[in-house]
Amino acid sequence: MGKVPSAARVVLAQKLRAKWVTSGGLKLDQVAAKLKVKLQDQNVRGLSDTALSRYLSTEHTTLPEKAVLTALAEIFGASAEELDEWHELQRQARGDQRQRQLQRPAPTPEVPAAQARDSPAPVAMHAGDSPDNRERSRPRRRRGRWLVPVAGAGATVVAGLVLVLLLHAPGEETAAVATSASPPPAPDPGYGFAMRIDRMAFRILSREWTQTSAGDVELWWNNSCPEGTTTYWVALRPTGEAARFSCNSWQYRKWAGVPAGTYHLEFWKDQDGRSLHGSGAMRASVPIIVHPKPVPVPHPAAS
Repeated sequence: MGKVPSAARVVLAQKLRAKWVTSGGLKLDQVAAKLKVKLQDQNVRGLSDTALSRYLSTEHTTLPEKAVLTALAEIFGASAEELDEWHELQRQARGDQRQRQLQRPAPTPEVPAAQARDSPAPVAMHAGDSPDNRERSRPRRRRGRWLVPVAGAGATVVAGLVLVLLLHAPGEETAAVATSASPPPAPDPGYGFAMRIDRMAFRILSREWTQTSAGDVELWWNNSCPEGTTTYWVALRPTGEAARFSCNSWQYRKWAGVPAGTYHLEFWKDQDGRSLHGSGAMRASVPIIVHPKPVPVPHPAAS
């Protein structure tokens, strides 16, 4: 199971994203370029557009440094009070991370069965013994025989786990399935909006909207996919509820009882080198305020 961000980390990401959305429509690569100019004389890491997308995500644990937050406040036009709040949330999130590390149990090494059979009996460690004395009491000929295969197996497992995490976005395995549908009705003004994706290679975000009361959110969508691509996913963010959609037909998904707040839709597909395009409409059962920003905002990995 992947790391779960703390509450302070989630709130910080939400506030950074909200300020970015209202900052004039800058793309992440443009923000990254401005960051590098502002912090070029400082030894600060995490200034790429990929790092920025993690800072703005409520599902990552990566934390921006204070200098990055200060520079982002200048770029986004945040007030001194907002910057102080960002710094405090960063401090709390950093403390939460340290606390989790202290509470994390030490891993218990696993010994392969073959090694357990061939290795000599363990040597007890007594007070006053040194590691060198204990090591000399063991036969040395088996060290090279087992350390290399065990290390190789561990590296393979870790590499495989990282690959799985990179290729599968959160929620894909447990996502609900969208249902077949007819083309959508035109959304009423103030209750929804139409959308279009001209090209998506991996991931795209919709514009954001704010609803002041709880209600249902409905989505009708039809993506035209190339041969070899059959599915894609759509999630209501920041709640993280995802649904799997089928290509080349109208699909429908309803998120019921969505609390008051600010939301957006996230579309993504497998990174298979193919691009898709499509259109659809979002409709809410309660009045919404649509943020007047360009749509869609491409994820850095999609460019």
